[in-house]
Amino acid sequence: MSAEPLSESPEDGVIPTAAAHQPSGEGSSAPGRSPLRVAAVYPAFDPVANELAQVWAALARDDHVQCRIIAGAKDNLKGHAAELQASLPGLEVRRIEGSLHSRRHGPELIGEDLIRWAAELRPDVVVSSCDFLAGFGRRICAAHPAPHLLHVEQWFAPQALARREYFGIKPLRPLVNRLKHRRFDAFVDHYMIANPAEREAMRRSAQPSRYDYVAWPHPPLAGTGDPPPLAGRDADRLVYIGSMSHWKGAANLGRYIDAFLAASPDARVTLVGPPGDKVARRALARLERWGDRCEHIPSLPRPEALRLIGESLAVFCPSDAMGWGLVGDAFNMGTPVIGVGEFYELRDGVNGLVARGPAALAACFESLRGDPGLWARLAEAGRRCVLEEHSPQAVEQGLLRALQRAAAAHR
Repeated sequence: MSAEPLSESPEDGVIPTAAAHQPSGEGSSAPGRSPLRVAAVYPAFDPVANELAQVWAALARDDHVQCRIIAGAKDNLKGHAAELQASLPGLEVRRIEGSLHSRRHGPELIGEDLIRWAAELRPDVVVSSCDFLAGFGRRICAAHPAPHLLHVEQWFAPQALARREYFGIKPLRPLVNRLKHRRFDAFVDHYMIANPAEREAMRRSAQPSRYDYVAWPHPPLAGTGDPPPLAGRDADRLVYIGSMSHWKGAANLGRYIDAFLAASPDARVTLVGPPGDKVARRALARLERWGDRCEHIPSLPRPEALRLIGESLAVFCPSDAMGWGLVGDAFNMGTPVIGVGEFYELRDGVNGLVARGPAALAACFESLRGDPGLWARLAEAGRRCVLEEHSPQAVEQGLLRALQRAAAAHR
């Protein structure tokens, strides 16, 4: 199993709220209203293992939506779906063999038979998840005209661009991002964005009504109980869990951890996850000189990875754009996060700390270790954040509201 920390099924261990399975307000389906018909393309979609798929399944089960989903059978983080077809109340899934995660695929990957199957639903909204799958959504819209909704993790942040899009020249990123937005605005009617750090950019945009923020789900973790107190943790351990790559800040991982271990002679670091590229391999090679003080584990079963987070003083996030799963799991486990910048829900001094350079990581760690009040305050703020804003029930309401607003969009 991948060591990438992602939240577990909301079917077990969910902390009930008054909104459970009852979206209200603007996002509610009025009594007697027919469910909203949705055709969607996702890289992977498995309600058994995928938290967002579980939110879709809950909306379909409660008769708010009727869905046909095209997806890949292989989830790069969670393995292979058990079946190529799945049928749940109000929701049908047809998967292709392999993965839809890559940007390098041709239109033949999803055949016309699947496009026709999705269009035969006569959808009120067509959803494309990820910009590199939007071409498949356009083909469904061509078969049955409907508003096109693009669902992305982040959209306004230029660092979300793939390197090939800006030729690896960082000063070009803002310009390339603006040109990309103009290209997508020509065929996308509505945007659903999961990055909470982009809410202000949505409000400042020329057409704020075209955007909806819908939180990424981080269900409470089943079977983990209450987070261990500071007194029951390894007060000398800093941990990172997740795949390692240039995209996820592997260069920072090497630089920051090297400086941290040099400045904190009694501290230890545990890194869990496979190196995915040469940047990650160089970072791990750089840290080999620390021997047992810097432990590298290629993978861990998910329960053990969560237990490690819950036993450690803090979690380190080396990227200021990626690593949302690690932040969500750390918050759920009541473990403070130290990042290299504010991103996702991480806010310096509110629910975590930001190390403004490699030398600052040791100072942040010592602040947590030496100030139990600060540690407890940050741990509680992070846990409250996921429980209140990223619960399945809160995400259901936001998702339904965005779908309804998209359905009302005029092409």
